[in-house]
Amino acid sequence: IENKLLIVVFMFRIRDSFAAGKFYSDDPGSLKNQIGSAFNHKLGPKGVKLHKVIAGIVPHSAIDLSGPVASWVYSRTDKSNFIILGASHRPLRQQFAIIKEGFWRTPLGETFVDSKMAKKITDMCKLVEYDTLPHENEHSIEVQLPFLQYRFGSDFMFVPIMIHNQFADEDFLKKCTVVGQAIADAVRLSREDWTIIATSEFPYNKRTDVKMLKSIMKLDGKKFFDLIKESGANVCGFGTVATALAASKKLRAKKSRLLKYASAVDLGSAPGLTGAYASIIIY
Repeated sequence: IENKLLIVVFMFRIRDSFAAGKFYSDDPGSLKNQIGSAFNHKLGPKGVKLHKVIAGIVPHSAIDLSGPVASWVYSRTDKSNFIILGASHRPLRQQFAIIKEGFWRTPLGETFVDSKMAKKITDMCKLVEYDTLPHENEHSIEVQLPFLQYRFGSDFMFVPIMIHNQFADEDFLKKCTVVGQAIADAVRLSREDWTIIATSEFPYNKRTDVKMLKSIMKLDGKKFFDLIKESGANVCGFGTVATALAASKKLRAKKSRLLKYASAVDLGSAPGLTGAYASIIIY
Protein backbone atom coordinates (compact mmCIF):
# COMPACT_ATOMS: atom_id res chain seq x y z
CA ILE A 1 0.00 0.00 0.00
CA GLU A 2 2.81 2.43 0.89
CA ASN A 3 4.50 1.82 -2.48
CA LYS A 4 1.21 2.46 -4.31
CA LEU A 5 0.74 5.72 -2.41
CA LEU A 6 4.27 6.80 -3.31
CA ILE A 7 3.56 6.09 -6.98
CA VAL A 8 0.34 8.13 -6.87
CA VAL A 9 2.11 11.08 -5.18
CA PHE A 10 4.96 10.88 -7.70
CA MET A 11 2.56 10.91 -10.65
CA PHE A 12 0.50 13.75 -9.20
CA ARG A 13 1.99 16.99 -10.47
CA ILE A 14 2.85 19.65 -7.90
CA ARG A 15 3.95 23.08 -9.11
CA ASP A 16 5.73 25.02 -6.39
CA SER A 17 5.66 28.79 -6.50
CA PHE A 18 8.06 30.49 -8.89
CA ALA A 19 6.92 34.07 -8.27
CA ALA A 20 6.92 34.10 -4.44
CA GLY A 21 9.66 36.39 -3.18
CA LYS A 22 9.87 38.05 -6.61
CA PHE A 23 6.40 39.19 -7.63
CA TYR A 24 4.78 38.89 -4.22
CA SER A 25 5.77 38.08 -0.65
CA ASP A 26 6.76 34.53 0.22
CA ASP A 27 5.33 34.93 3.74
CA PRO A 28 1.60 34.11 4.10
CA GLY A 29 0.84 36.93 6.50
CA SER A 30 2.76 39.52 4.51
CA LEU A 31 1.12 38.32 1.29
CA LYS A 32 -2.36 38.75 2.77
CA ASN A 33 -1.36 42.25 3.83
CA GLN A 34 -0.03 42.97 0.32
CA ILE A 35 -3.33 42.00 -1.27
CA GLY A 36 -5.35 43.83 1.36
CA SER A 37 -3.24 46.93 0.68
CA ALA A 38 -3.90 46.53 -3.05
CA PHE A 39 -7.66 46.50 -2.45
CA ASN A 40 -7.43 49.52 -0.13
CA HIS A 41 -4.91 51.48 -2.20
CA LYS A 42 -5.96 54.98 -3.27
CA LEU A 43 -6.40 53.55 -6.79
CA GLY A 44 -7.93 50.29 -5.56
CA PRO A 45 -11.60 49.28 -5.25
CA LYS A 46 -11.74 49.69 -1.43
CA GLY A 47 -13.93 46.62 -1.03
CA VAL A 48 -15.97 43.90 -2.74
CA LYS A 49 -18.96 44.71 -4.94
CA LEU A 50 -20.09 41.61 -6.81
CA HIS A 51 -21.05 41.82 -10.47
CA LYS A 52 -21.77 39.27 -13.17
CA VAL A 53 -18.45 38.45 -14.87
CA ILE A 54 -18.00 36.15 -17.86
CA ALA A 55 -14.40 37.23 -18.35
CA GLY A 56 -11.96 39.63 -16.76
CA ILE A 57 -8.78 41.23 -18.06
CA VAL A 58 -6.09 41.94 -15.47
CA PRO A 59 -2.39 42.88 -15.32
CA HIS A 60 0.32 40.47 -14.20
CA SER A 61 3.15 42.57 -12.77
CA ALA A 62 4.28 42.43 -9.15
CA ILE A 63 1.39 42.73 -6.71
CA ASP A 64 2.97 45.79 -5.07
CA LEU A 65 2.89 47.50 -8.47
CA SER A 66 -0.13 46.43 -10.53
CA GLY A 67 -2.09 44.86 -7.65
CA PRO A 68 -4.35 47.87 -7.03
CA VAL A 69 -5.54 47.69 -10.64
CA ALA A 70 -5.85 43.88 -10.73
CA SER A 71 -7.86 43.92 -7.50
CA TRP A 72 -10.71 45.71 -9.27
CA VAL A 73 -11.63 42.61 -11.28
CA TYR A 74 -11.27 40.41 -8.21
CA SER A 75 -13.48 42.77 -6.21
CA ARG A 76 -16.31 42.12 -8.69
CA THR A 77 -15.86 38.38 -9.21
CA ASP A 78 -18.05 35.89 -7.37
CA LYS A 79 -16.89 32.44 -6.36
CA SER A 80 -16.52 30.06 -9.30
CA ASN A 81 -13.82 28.04 -11.02
CA PHE A 82 -11.40 29.89 -13.27
CA ILE A 83 -9.76 29.43 -16.65
CA ILE A 84 -6.67 31.64 -16.53
CA LEU A 85 -5.05 32.67 -19.80
CA GLY A 86 -1.47 33.72 -19.18
CA ALA A 87 0.87 35.73 -21.37
CA SER A 88 4.14 33.91 -21.94
CA HIS A 89 7.28 36.03 -21.71
CA ARG A 90 9.38 33.54 -23.68
CA PRO A 91 8.85 31.40 -26.81
CA LEU A 92 6.84 28.21 -26.44
CA ARG A 93 7.00 24.91 -28.28
CA GLN A 94 3.22 25.16 -28.50
CA GLN A 95 1.40 28.44 -28.95
CA PHE A 96 -1.27 27.36 -26.45
CA ALA A 97 0.07 25.23 -23.57
CA ILE A 98 -2.17 23.74 -20.88
CA ILE A 99 -1.53 21.90 -17.63
CA LYS A 100 -4.10 19.16 -17.16
CA GLU A 101 -3.64 17.92 -13.59
CA GLY A 102 -2.10 18.42 -10.15
CA PHE A 103 -2.05 21.53 -8.01
CA TRP A 104 -0.18 24.83 -7.75
CA ARG A 105 1.24 25.95 -4.44
CA THR A 106 1.55 29.54 -3.21
CA PRO A 107 2.20 30.80 0.35
CA LEU A 108 -1.59 30.91 0.80
CA GLY A 109 -2.07 27.21 0.04
CA GLU A 110 -2.70 24.81 -2.81
CA THR A 111 -5.10 25.24 -5.72
CA PHE A 112 -6.09 22.22 -7.80
CA VAL A 113 -6.20 22.04 -11.57
CA ASP A 114 -9.56 20.78 -12.83
CA SER A 115 -8.45 17.83 -14.95
CA LYS A 116 -11.93 17.24 -16.38
CA MET A 117 -12.20 20.78 -17.73
CA ALA A 118 -8.63 20.69 -19.05
CA LYS A 119 -9.43 17.45 -20.92
CA LYS A 120 -12.64 18.92 -22.34
CA ILE A 121 -10.72 21.87 -23.76
CA THR A 122 -7.94 19.75 -25.30
CA ASP A 123 -10.48 17.29 -26.71
CA MET A 124 -12.36 20.13 -28.35
CA CYS A 125 -9.35 22.04 -29.66
CA LYS A 126 -6.15 20.46 -30.92
CA LEU A 127 -4.42 23.85 -30.88
CA VAL A 128 -4.28 23.58 -27.08
CA GLU A 129 -1.57 21.08 -26.17
CA TYR A 130 -0.42 19.58 -22.91
CA ASP A 131 2.97 21.00 -21.95
CA THR A 132 4.11 21.75 -18.40
CA LEU A 133 7.47 23.32 -19.24
CA PRO A 134 6.14 26.78 -20.33
CA HIS A 135 4.47 27.15 -16.93
CA GLU A 136 7.52 26.41 -14.79
CA ASN A 137 9.35 29.77 -14.73
CA GLU A 138 6.48 32.04 -15.72
CA HIS A 139 4.59 34.40 -13.42
CA SER A 140 1.60 35.74 -15.39
CA ILE A 141 -0.85 33.03 -14.29
CA GLU A 142 0.64 32.40 -10.87
CA VAL A 143 0.30 36.00 -9.66
CA GLN A 144 -3.48 35.72 -10.10
CA LEU A 145 -3.81 32.85 -7.63
CA PRO A 146 -3.11 34.81 -4.41
CA PHE A 147 -5.95 37.21 -5.28
CA LEU A 148 -8.33 34.29 -5.76
CA GLN A 149 -7.07 32.53 -2.62
CA TYR A 150 -7.48 35.78 -0.66
CA ARG A 151 -11.12 35.94 -1.79
CA PHE A 152 -12.12 32.27 -1.85
CA GLY A 153 -9.54 30.27 0.10
CA SER A 154 -9.07 26.86 -1.51
CA ASP A 155 -12.73 26.62 -2.53
CA PHE A 156 -12.19 26.78 -6.30
CA MET A 157 -10.36 24.98 -9.09
CA PHE A 158 -8.67 26.36 -12.17
CA VAL A 159 -7.23 25.57 -15.57
CA PRO A 160 -4.02 27.35 -16.66
CA ILE A 161 -3.37 28.01 -20.36
CA MET A 162 -0.17 29.78 -21.39
CA ILE A 163 -0.29 31.68 -24.70
CA HIS A 164 2.74 32.72 -26.73
CA ASN A 165 2.23 36.04 -28.52
CA GLN A 166 4.36 36.50 -31.61
CA PHE A 167 2.60 38.56 -34.27
CA ALA A 168 -0.79 40.28 -34.09
CA ASP A 169 -1.71 38.94 -37.51
CA GLU A 170 -4.80 37.37 -39.03
CA ASP A 171 -3.52 33.82 -38.60
CA PHE A 172 -2.92 34.24 -34.86
CA LEU A 173 -6.29 35.96 -34.40
CA LYS A 174 -8.00 32.99 -36.06
CA LYS A 175 -6.18 30.61 -33.72
CA CYS A 176 -7.16 32.66 -30.67
CA THR A 177 -10.77 32.67 -31.89
CA VAL A 178 -10.81 28.89 -32.32
CA VAL A 179 -9.32 28.38 -28.86
CA GLY A 180 -11.68 30.91 -27.26
CA GLN A 181 -14.72 29.29 -28.83
CA ALA A 182 -13.58 25.86 -27.64
CA ILE A 183 -13.20 27.23 -24.10
CA ALA A 184 -16.73 28.64 -24.33
CA ASP A 185 -18.10 25.28 -25.50
CA ALA A 186 -16.38 23.52 -22.60
CA VAL A 187 -17.77 26.05 -20.12
CA ARG A 188 -21.29 25.63 -21.51
CA LEU A 189 -21.08 21.85 -21.12
CA SER A 190 -19.89 22.07 -17.52
CA ARG A 191 -22.21 21.87 -14.54
CA GLU A 192 -19.87 24.17 -12.62
CA ASP A 193 -19.61 27.96 -12.80
CA TRP A 194 -16.54 29.21 -14.65
CA THR A 195 -14.96 32.64 -15.09
CA ILE A 196 -12.27 33.40 -17.67
CA ILE A 197 -9.31 35.55 -16.63
CA ALA A 198 -6.92 36.96 -19.25
CA THR A 199 -3.65 38.62 -18.25
CA SER A 200 -2.33 41.51 -20.33
CA GLU A 201 -0.48 44.82 -19.99
CA PHE A 202 -0.22 47.94 -22.11
CA PRO A 203 2.69 50.14 -23.24
CA TYR A 204 1.42 53.43 -21.75
CA ASN A 205 0.85 55.57 -24.76
CA LYS A 206 -2.38 56.97 -23.44
CA ARG A 207 -3.85 57.88 -26.82
CA THR A 208 -3.14 54.42 -28.25
CA ASP A 209 -4.10 52.65 -25.03
CA VAL A 210 -7.50 54.35 -25.01
CA LYS A 211 -8.20 53.21 -28.58
CA MET A 212 -7.18 49.64 -27.77
CA LEU A 213 -9.24 49.59 -24.59
CA LYS A 214 -12.29 50.81 -26.51
CA SER A 215 -11.88 48.00 -29.05
CA ILE A 216 -11.66 45.46 -26.22
CA MET A 217 -14.77 46.86 -24.57
CA LYS A 218 -16.59 46.51 -27.90
CA LEU A 219 -15.45 42.86 -27.93
CA ASP A 220 -13.76 43.54 -31.26
CA GLY A 221 -10.65 41.35 -31.46
CA LYS A 222 -9.96 42.28 -35.09
CA LYS A 223 -9.93 46.00 -34.34
CA PHE A 224 -7.72 45.36 -31.32
CA PHE A 225 -5.18 43.49 -33.47
CA ASP A 226 -5.38 46.15 -36.22
CA LEU A 227 -4.55 48.88 -33.69
CA ILE A 228 -1.55 46.92 -32.43
CA LYS A 229 -0.23 46.52 -35.98
CA GLU A 230 -0.89 50.14 -36.93
CA SER A 231 0.71 51.62 -33.82
CA GLY A 232 3.44 49.06 -33.23
CA ALA A 233 2.30 49.02 -29.59
CA ASN A 234 4.12 46.57 -27.36
CA VAL A 235 1.10 44.92 -25.74
CA CYS A 236 2.06 42.05 -23.45
CA GLY A 237 -0.58 39.36 -23.82
CA PHE A 238 -2.66 40.42 -26.82
CA GLY A 239 -3.39 36.74 -27.54
CA THR A 240 -4.95 36.21 -24.12
CA VAL A 241 -7.25 39.18 -24.73
CA ALA A 242 -8.32 37.96 -28.18
CA THR A 243 -8.98 34.47 -26.80
CA ALA A 244 -11.05 35.84 -23.92
CA LEU A 245 -13.05 38.05 -26.29
CA ALA A 246 -13.86 35.11 -28.57
CA ALA A 247 -14.94 33.00 -25.60
CA SER A 248 -17.04 35.82 -24.14
CA LYS A 249 -18.89 36.44 -27.39
CA LYS A 250 -19.76 32.74 -27.74
CA LEU A 251 -20.95 32.81 -24.13
CA ARG A 252 -23.30 35.64 -25.20
CA ALA A 253 -21.56 38.51 -23.48
CA LYS A 254 -23.02 41.82 -24.54
CA LYS A 255 -21.38 44.41 -22.30
CA SER A 256 -18.08 45.33 -20.72
CA ARG A 257 -16.78 47.85 -18.24
CA LEU A 258 -13.37 49.43 -17.72
CA LEU A 259 -13.01 49.41 -13.95
CA LYS A 260 -9.57 51.00 -13.68
CA TYR A 261 -6.72 52.15 -15.89
CA ALA A 262 -3.45 53.43 -14.44
CA SER A 263 0.19 53.75 -15.43
CA ALA A 264 3.15 52.40 -13.51
CA VAL A 265 3.98 56.00 -12.63
CA ASP A 266 0.46 56.57 -11.26
CA LEU A 267 1.05 53.58 -8.99
CA GLY A 268 4.32 54.94 -7.65
CA SER A 269 6.83 52.90 -9.65
CA ALA A 270 10.50 53.71 -9.76
CA PRO A 271 11.49 56.35 -12.34
CA GLY A 272 12.04 54.89 -15.77
CA LEU A 273 9.57 52.02 -15.40
CA THR A 274 6.95 52.31 -18.11
CA GLY A 275 3.74 50.43 -18.73
CA ALA A 276 0.06 50.69 -18.02
CA TYR A 277 -2.50 48.40 -16.45
CA ALA A 278 -6.22 47.90 -16.97
CA SER A 279 -8.99 45.98 -15.24
CA ILE A 280 -11.94 45.14 -17.46
CA ILE A 281 -14.96 42.93 -16.87
CA ILE A 282 -17.01 41.42 -19.69
CA TYR A 283 -20.55 40.28 -18.98
